[in-house]
Amino acid sequence: MITDFTTPPAKQIFNIQEVSRTCGLSSSVLRIWESRYFWPQPQRLLNGYRIYAAHQVQELQRVAELMKNGMPIRQIIVDGMPRWPDEPSKRKTSRALPRTCSLPCAKHPATARLQRELIQALETRNEPAVQELLQGATGQLNSAEEPAVVLLPIMVAIAEAHVGRRPFANEARLIDMVGIRVAQISRGLPPVYLGPLVVPLNGKVAQVEARLVALILRQRGEAVSISPQRPADASPWIAVGEGDAEGAVRRYTALGGTGRMAFAGLLEAEVEMAGSAP
Repeated sequence: MITDFTTPPAKQIFNIQEVSRTCGLSSSVLRIWESRYFWPQPQRLLNGYRIYAAHQVQELQRVAELMKNGMPIRQIIVDGMPRWPDEPSKRKTSRALPRTCSLPCAKHPATARLQRELIQALETRNEPAVQELLQGATGQLNSAEEPAVVLLPIMVAIAEAHVGRRPFANEARLIDMVGIRVAQISRGLPPVYLGPLVVPLNGKVAQVEARLVALILRQRGEAVSISPQRPADASPWIAVGEGDAEGAVRRYTALGGTGRMAFAGLLEAEVEMAGSAP
């Protein structure tokens, strides 16, 4: 039975050690939740020490009680706020990554379920879960499904998080993992000798994005190949990322915009391919 925490604590300000003792949660757990879920958000003294308000202690007590009753923390904390099972209609949270959440959904139920779990982990900034799902997807999905269902949503979420000024703490690790998996899948495709070049415009992120775009285009039947730089002659090329794309026949960015195609457009045909379980 869940305890009623409607009576506020007599004290109004708590340091992290006091919160730990009051709620039965270790100081390291409180720091992890703040970093991973952006909740709770205690104020800081001039010396950098955290101070928690009474209402934050009440919510932490309730979360601790829910966890003791078997509810996982990933289910309790959504979009950086606690969600109570007995109050489904009282707390309405906006989607933290609306563009990522609106990506086309896979058709097969098992594949769609994995995609939803990944997007939920991305929304709640649960980066360990994102990495776990990314690693596990290799054994659960075939190479035609994985780029659309797992790899592309991660890159869209990273871009969207930057727009919202809430970048992932370990985004470099996520980008590296996506890049490695794109390279592995790409090695299984036949070589391409003719067709437009896919060129990253600026930076390491664009390099991974360009390889991912090229992979999905090739899976859709387009004869494209990756190149580190635009062609010196008048050969057609496709730009990926932010920067000068003059002369490109197409341009892709994660979120799209004026003169840019969003990555979501790549999935309109690709998701149809995800129709069977591996």
